[in-house]
Amino acid sequence: MSRTALALVLLLVLHIIIQQHSCQAVQSLDDFFPVGFPAGDTSIPRNDDESYWSIQLPYLFPYFDNNHRQIYQVNNGLFSFLGPISTYNPIEFPIANDQRLITPSWSDIDTRGSTTNSSDNCVYHHVYTRRDLNSTNLAASVLDKVTFFVGQYFPRKTNFQSSMVIVGTWHRVEYYNSKTDKLNTFQMVLATDESRRFAFFLYNDLQWTSPDQSNSWARQALMQAMVLLLRCIGITLKGPCFSSNNSNIICRFDKFGTAKGLILNEFQATCVSLLAAYADTVELSVSFGEGNSFNYSGRFTYMPTTNDMLTKEEIIIRKNGKKPKCLSFGRTLLNLNGNFLRRM
Repeated sequence: MSRTALALVLLLVLHIIIQQHSCQAVQSLDDFFPVGFPAGDTSIPRNDDESYWSIQLPYLFPYFDNNHRQIYQVNNGLFSFLGPISTYNPIEFPIANDQRLITPSWSDIDTRGSTTNSSDNCVYHHVYTRRDLNSTNLAASVLDKVTFFVGQYFPRKTNFQSSMVIVGTWHRVEYYNSKTDKLNTFQMVLATDESRRFAFFLYNDLQWTSPDQSNSWARQALMQAMVLLLRCIGITLKGPCFSSNNSNIICRFDKFGTAKGLILNEFQATCVSLLAAYADTVELSVSFGEGNSFNYSGRFTYMPTTNDMLTKEEIIIRKNGKKPKCLSFGRTLLNLNGNFLRRM
């Protein structure tokens, strides 16, 4: 074989390896902070249950009454401050002091597999600082966006100007053991002026919560985490006898748009209200298919947020105005035809 032919073969093999085992550039998602190599992100090697070596921080990040100068990005959906974390099952808070962390979605992420899209299964991070303002317009846009977020979601926190913004992105990541049939995309943004600190969690598409998809508690915990950080309302839906064959639903908040929800069990489903610019009462419609028909409906009222407490609401939805079939009263589950179903 000639040297030229050998070189072409080696280049082809190298190209295949890069396609399968590296993170290539991805496009920024709507509402996300910049993502991927065009934004100057660093990607961590594909792995299972590992952490990226310590990321040195140019400014102090105050957390748990301590000021931190380093942070670790954990493949399983975390930022850790004191060291690497390999635990793939979420631990109930509060946890031991040697696992000081922030997480938008802690689960068993495995990025070793390959999909048809080479930008899938990538975990990125980027540290932006005020020192970068003179060298890049991207840093200015990121810091300005954080200022806007703080003003919008924490209106009492006035005059906040970030010294440092840490962005971590998990782009279309799979679950153990290199399963690629369901992929998650989410982002965590940490901002500080070395005195105050804020965390923002952004979710683009969540198709799984744990390798064991039967864990309804994990789905509910994730939905509640989204409620807390987005300052929206977590809605528990009751009325129909929900089918376990399809765990997904779609909630439509009239003119404010649609949001994905989840069936928790045969008697309850949940969804998170969309952000709204003003208070209003709207029709909440629910689809159990792909959004082709919304046969169940109820009424939902957007109310101004007056504090930082988690807000929840229960709504009974009806099909074409008819009375609901399944409801729970305390720990006893009944249908409205008077038949006893079971006691929890």
